[in-house]
Amino acid sequence: MSVIPKPHKGFKDVLTVRIFHGHFKAVHFLRGVVKGVYHHPDPVANLDDISHALDRALAVTAFKGKLVTFLYEGEAMDHSFVTTPPMEAKDLRLFLARKAEQEKPFEGKAAFSFTTTASPKGGHIVLLTIAPKAFVDGLTELCRARGLFIQKLIPASAVMGHLMSQMGYARETVIGVVAEVGGRLSLLVGKGDGSLMFDRHFNYDWRQTKEAERIGREIERSLLFAKQQFGQAPEAVIFIGDYTDEFSERMKSLITLPVVIGQHQTYEHYWLTEARQIKRIHPSNLIPASVRSESTRHALTKVVTVLVALFWIGALGSAALVEVILAATVRGAENQGSELARLQEEKERWQGAREELARRKEIVDLIASPPPSRPRLVPRLSGGRGPRRGRAEPGRHRRAGRGMERRPARDHRPPPARGRPHPGRAGEGAGGRPLPADGGGELAERVARRPGQRGRRHTRPALHLRTERGLPVSLDALFDRENIRFWIRRRLPSKVALVVGMAIPALILYVTFTYRAPLIQQAQQQMVVANAVESELIGLKSGWSDEEARRITDDYRATVDSLVGSYDELAGWLADVGETARLSGFRMAYQLSPPLPVEEAPAELTRLPVSVTLESTQQSSGYLTMLALMRHLVESRPGVTMTGAVVHGDPVRGATKLEFTLGLVTTIGAGDTAPEGAV
Repeated sequence: MSVIPKPHKGFKDVLTVRIFHGHFKAVHFLRGVVKGVYHHPDPVANLDDISHALDRALAVTAFKGKLVTFLYEGEAMDHSFVTTPPMEAKDLRLFLARKAEQEKPFEGKAAFSFTTTASPKGGHIVLLTIAPKAFVDGLTELCRARGLFIQKLIPASAVMGHLMSQMGYARETVIGVVAEVGGRLSLLVGKGDGSLMFDRHFNYDWRQTKEAERIGREIERSLLFAKQQFGQAPEAVIFIGDYTDEFSERMKSLITLPVVIGQHQTYEHYWLTEARQIKRIHPSNLIPASVRSESTRHALTKVVTVLVALFWIGALGSAALVEVILAATVRGAENQGSELARLQEEKERWQGAREELARRKEIVDLIASPPPSRPRLVPRLSGGRGPRRGRAEPGRHRRAGRGMERRPARDHRPPPARGRPHPGRAGEGAGGRPLPADGGGELAERVARRPGQRGRRHTRPALHLRTERGLPVSLDALFDRENIRFWIRRRLPSKVALVVGMAIPALILYVTFTYRAPLIQQAQQQMVVANAVESELIGLKSGWSDEEARRITDDYRATVDSLVGSYDELAGWLADVGETARLSGFRMAYQLSPPLPVEEAPAELTRLPVSVTLESTQQSSGYLTMLALMRHLVESRPGVTMTGAVVHGDPVRGATKLEFTLGLVTTIGAGDTAPEGAV
């Protein structure tokens, strides 16, 4: 047999309590190192004694942690060997719950844990551990009242099975281990891998000679039972504890199997050290998962509390920061309000000055540099032929023999969109294929039945429920009144507090960023507008030149003064032109049309069309002389253009008549009336 291993170093601050038949011992472990030990001088018989002993242990060991483990063997715990037929896990648990109520040697509800092992004869062998539920709940409340979290309440067999896996035997080798537990003996039969077969607990005092005889016979009978039940006999029996030499020799004489006494291979605080190493999900643990997870929930609650506090701080800080920024921004916007009005007024004044200057410059450019006049002279000779007849109408033609056969142009209508039904036709799918008559329902059903999915039904997933040990339970157990009461008392307040704690800062953030933060943007936009107006005003001032403004103004005044301003002035100018035409051998007649607005020019300028006719007083006149006179009319007055010149006669032998239109830019309004006799 190998030496029992040394204590395992952990990373948690744990108080491990051993209660063996009234003997109370507690050890404080900090990262695997023993920090304090307490032995209660008096035996503990009930929860009040355990409460008193636990207070003393906390004070003596100076334990400041939160996790507590109990290793218990006593009157409040009973062990049963149960053989069950093969069944599912949920049925097995329900069966064992009823079995525990039947096997319990006490009054009240029972709490139980169980460990299963396979039997060569089929079925299941269950090692059932039973304890009063009031005792388990009482230990839990004792720990809660002191701010502790109970993690484990395990029997001595759990530590013995853990010890069995560390003795160096082969995995399939069957061995028996006898341990002293608070002055009593416990027998555990199992394999070298730590799997258990059965256990027995003897309420005999091994120190008495006659009791030793009974213990030896009971152990021999138990080993024979193991051989009959499992088909394998243990290879050895190992005694763990401080036994006398007389007792050891007596056991070797009463037990036919090899007996190994290993009392010198245990170390101090062995039971508590090994109990600390056993995981809390061990099947022998009587503490339910809802209680075991309280430490995790407590740690998560701290983390969530810190996160919620940070969330609160962030929400309140964001709201305060937004309010500070908003107040500063609003003050800045209010300060710039009056300045913005002044800047807008000054900007409008400068823009008006620049627009007036641009208008004057435009008038000057329009009058001083009119577009070049290119009259199209269309001679209308006597006896000339009119327009060509037989001109074909627009359309498409194709040659047919010697003639041309006209065909109407083809009506190019866009084709109907693919996949859309054409008016008056049946529906079409992709590629122009006709859809079924039911509007595509049959096609959709065919598409839905893809390979591998034909005929498949979509069913709702089954509801799988698990207990705290990972085993399925029925809905009756889920909606048990005690479970609902526990959820309302333990879970619901924390969930409501979490929801409220997260909802209020979330609401603060929502209000802050939905209603308050946009006000900052509005105030900033007002400040941006003021800055933009100020920038535009600076640009207007920087681009202004007083010298250029004076020059443009002078040119504007001179140009406007040179325009015809009234019908009297126009009549005088046309009379002078008519006198010039008479001296050149022409008769001149004119006709005034209503004034028209000048395109792309200020509104006060108009264009007055004047239809002029020059007719030779002789039978024929020089063509070039007539053109020179027409050019003289255009160049003699600013803002005059000529369009629509038509010459009647033969330009080679001499034209007899010239008709054209003068476009005269003037300031005569559309409401003024022309004097009589203007023609």
